[in-house]
Amino acid sequence: MGQSIDQQVSKKLPAHSGQRTSVSILGSTGSIGQSTLAVLAAHSERYDLYALSANTRVDLLLEQCLTWRPTFAVINDSMQADRLAMEFKKAGLSTELLVGEEGLDAIASNQQVDIVIAAIVGAAGLQSTLAAVTAGKKVLLANKESLVMAGPLFMAAVRSSNAILLPIDSEHNAIFQCIHQTHDIAEKKAISRLTLTASGAADEIVVTAKPAEAFKMGTSTVLTRDDMNAVPTINRSVADFAKMDPRVSVNGGVGRDAQISVMGANARFNDFTIDGVSFRFIETNGIRVRVAEAGDSGPLILFAHGWPESWYNWRYQITYFANAGYRVVALDMRGYGKTDAPEAVEEYDIFKLTEDMVGVLDALNEDTAIMVGHDWGAIVAWHSVLIHPERFSALIAMSVPYGGRPPVSPMVGWRTAFNDNFFYILYHNEAGGVAEAEYDSDPMGIISRLYLSPQSPRQAPIINDPARSAGGWIGRLGAPEGLPNWLTSTDLNYVVKEFEQSGFRGGINYYRNFQRNWEITEGLSNTKIVVPTIFITGEKDSVIAGASEEQLAGSMGRVVDDLRDVVLIPEMGHWIQQEAPDEVNQIMLDFLTEMNIVP
Repeated sequence: MGQSIDQQVSKKLPAHSGQRTSVSILGSTGSIGQSTLAVLAAHSERYDLYALSANTRVDLLLEQCLTWRPTFAVINDSMQADRLAMEFKKAGLSTELLVGEEGLDAIASNQQVDIVIAAIVGAAGLQSTLAAVTAGKKVLLANKESLVMAGPLFMAAVRSSNAILLPIDSEHNAIFQCIHQTHDIAEKKAISRLTLTASGAADEIVVTAKPAEAFKMGTSTVLTRDDMNAVPTINRSVADFAKMDPRVSVNGGVGRDAQISVMGANARFNDFTIDGVSFRFIETNGIRVRVAEAGDSGPLILFAHGWPESWYNWRYQITYFANAGYRVVALDMRGYGKTDAPEAVEEYDIFKLTEDMVGVLDALNEDTAIMVGHDWGAIVAWHSVLIHPERFSALIAMSVPYGGRPPVSPMVGWRTAFNDNFFYILYHNEAGGVAEAEYDSDPMGIISRLYLSPQSPRQAPIINDPARSAGGWIGRLGAPEGLPNWLTSTDLNYVVKEFEQSGFRGGINYYRNFQRNWEITEGLSNTKIVVPTIFITGEKDSVIAGASEEQLAGSMGRVVDDLRDVVLIPEMGHWIQQEAPDEVNQIMLDFLTEMNIVP
């Protein structure tokens, strides 16, 4: 009692052996942190793990602590600390739990720690990383944002404390490797200029070198990405690289310099272009998220898609609202498109999905956003504003209404209602991955049958038996006799290609969390949504099962304090933002204007 966390850490840590190296990992549950643990496991005779930390991923941090038994663990989210402490006690774990920034600073700067892995994403990692540098540690830096935000201050601290700073991730590591492998390149002054344009979603990355040195290096001076999935390509000869990709050019020079550059990277990164829309990756909540962006100012609108969709399903909204003066971001949700797709089902529970939304806001340096969601994205949107009302100024939900946490698990209700008959949500919850196996074998078959309007002509279904044992879902949906007027073959092919590359498992894992979500949200039973809200859907959307505007408003009004409107667009179905884009856009704009959330 009365001791600071620094004092606690100093007292707890044993005397240094002088032979083994002690390591603290800031952000152990992310991809860099997990990779670090794999390295430590392979060299356990050389390293001692003293401290781990996580933001909100309690389950994974607990698993890591049970495996590694570090002296300290830090959970940044104070709301999760009691739960984690209880789990430590149940497991008989001697690891001492610290909380928040003070705890992070302590495990980063304590005198007994030799190496600090700085792997907390974005601005959240600056303070603890700077604490490590100020304490003179060897810092393995994945958090390049520290240098972007506070480069002069950061490097001054490195020089003052004699800290060692080594880059271990992404562009800064690739640059380091390219320069390092030139052998005393600083003395030779072989590189005259290095330029990264639009770092993180680069259209062009250029290294400028004197011609003789460029080819003597033996390693490529080109920095690019392997299929633009954020993995730097290094240690290739220039000639090999040029053979691999004709868009790589070795120019004769600008003045005395030769330029080796990669052009057209953005097109390769996205495989699709829309005027005014750019793309990049954001690392947050332990995953890498691809976002489509348009507009560079004005209130932020964050779009969350459903199943089976992607950022592309907001194509009619992205440019419209960017042209209206808003900053627009549409992401590939966790498990979709080019966003990471963890295998574990529990990685898709509602708390992780809402943290993804908040993490994107943090990475964009935005305090608040207008939250917009469709289908499963609507479920995520409802819960995002429910759990984090301070981060959202308004909510626009489409197709899936919200009536609060039900008293009985929806899985129990569905199993009672459908018994042995086919119901797609129960099908998605069957063991053995039967649903994704069916859809992965025929992405065009499932998507072309789902992406239709209520009036779209179909062929007769192949499966007419209502029993689940009669087969899967594709055969129960009649094949289209043509495309609806809102969907071109280019549109359909793009969406299908995305699922051919990503597979369907990630999206189906959302459905596998219905029971878990019901269990873990018990504490939200009496919580209401307080931000201004509207609900938009198609009159013939099967999700609302024929309910009227009045019925929907009555149901949602019990749990939404500021429900401004419920709009059913006549004759339209489930894909409302694509079926009726003009109507949807106008409804959204009118709502935001009424709320005075305007550029």
